[in-house]
Amino acid sequence: MHVQYAVRSETGLKRSNNEDSYRIELGDRQAAALNEYFMLFAVADGMGGHPCGELASMLACDGLVDALFTRKKGSVKDLQGELVKIFFDIDEQLRLYAGKNPACEHMGTTLSAFVLSGGKAVIAHVGDTRIYSLHDEKLSLLTTDHTFVQEMVERGTMTAETAESGLYRNMLTQVVGTDEHIEDVCINTIDIKPGDRILLSSDGLHDVILFQEIEQIMKDGASPEDTAGQLLSQAIAKNGRDDITLIVAHMS
Repeated sequence: MHVQYAVRSETGLKRSNNEDSYRIELGDRQAAALNEYFMLFAVADGMGGHPCGELASMLACDGLVDALFTRKKGSVKDLQGELVKIFFDIDEQLRLYAGKNPACEHMGTTLSAFVLSGGKAVIAHVGDTRIYSLHDEKLSLLTTDHTFVQEMVERGTMTAETAESGLYRNMLTQVVGTDEHIEDVCINTIDIKPGDRILLSSDGLHDVILFQEIEQIMKDGASPEDTAGQLLSQAIAKNGRDDITLIVAHMS
């Protein structure tokens, strides 16, 4: 499968530094142990208002890449369990780092990973960064936000529409790092077909652009570069104040 991709990462209007990190890795290193050629896309968003958010997101992405390229050979099914373990390991590594560096006490980050191998993609996720898939002209959200308002939606005490603009929509219930150990990692495997389009984004994008708007831009984009540019421009036009990071991939 041929993959084209584009990335954008910009500091938000209220930020002096970009606390987001991302990684795009091709599985063509000699040390790569996946059975087939693979690609990794990952986005992490360091916790705003907490020390060392930028460092937390960078360390999380680096830890993910290092672990994938040193894993033992295995199937895509094996990768699901291994990604869960990798996320728990990164969670502990960040906690240990913060313990040795008091200036980074409570450091934390979201982390969303998309690993493409053959016609399958394994998705692992903690936090409120997101992964979307456009298939047959229909956009689907492949991740579930670990936020206070999302829990209310799942309990039926808040509608999804209200949650999109809710006062506590950015109040995270689970992140990688901090003093609170992660309880679980959202993990899933999906089929990927030629013509599918993938989007990974930090909340600086999807907090200001509606789902329907993202869907239309994803459908209309002639190339990943065009789509990424349109999404970023729209977020900035809507006075996006948080850091904005996005990866767009087209499969053919």
